[in-house]
Amino acid sequence: MPSRWPAWDFPPSDDEPESEPRLGDSLRELKPNEALTPRERSAMRGEMERAAAAIQEARKLADRPRGRFQIAYSRDYISTLMPNIRWCRAIIAKCRNIGVFA
Repeated sequence: MPSRWPAWDFPPSDDEPESEPRLGDSLRELKPNEALTPRERSAMRGEMERAAAAIQEARKLADRPRGRFQIAYSRDYISTLMPNIRWCRAIIAKCRNIGVFA
């Protein structure tokens, strides 16, 4: 994914204009039977174009619903490290944005 994608999930840097601060909230609260507003659609279109190559790769995950990472369990189980969980959650969060616009 491009850095700082989608833009409304990050505070603007000094050289960027401030994006609509409530846009991320309105997209997260969007109900399945509600359409995007023209402002939301315009913002989503720009972000989807910016991430087009990554989205194409992410769509390949739909063909792999049962994939798993190898886990090396520790003897006490509690100290077992699972660093890929954080990565997976981040990908899922990004894919939600793809689903909103699809």
